[in-house]
Amino acid sequence: MKRALALLLAVGVLASWTVIASAEMKEGLWEMTIKTEMKGMPTSMPPTTVRQCITNKEPVPQKPEKGNCVVKNQKVGADTFQYTVECKETDSTVITNGTVTYKGTTFSGSSQTVVKTKGEGGTTMNTTMSGKYLGPCPKK
Repeated sequence: MKRALALLLAVGVLASWTVIASAEMKEGLWEMTIKTEMKGMPTSMPPTTVRQCITNKEPVPQKPEKGNCVVKNQKVGADTFQYTVECKETDSTVITNGTVTYKGTTFSGSSQTVVKTKGEGGTTMNTTMSGKYLGPCPKK
């Protein structure tokens, strides 16, 4: 279950940054906070905060090592982006539907992820995310 959860968080980050990269996004260092709740769990997981340098050339700096993920649907509006990402592994399928809205140097969004594992029922996770632009990327 922990492996699946780690994959889901990575997929959530991948999905949201894939959508962000397709818009008029500001290149530089971004900080994103992700909070995930799983149906049926008495307590929610603590929020996760990550910082990533995002550029048009490298819009997704960290991809999951495993999983075959495909962006199935992507709609770009004036400031809102909707997406569907599907990841397939040998024993499971993960489908994430989400929305991200930009307001200058900040964004907010949410997604719902359904994990279907062979021989077991599905698990649903709801994620909220927020982000802010921090400035230029650090020089290497």
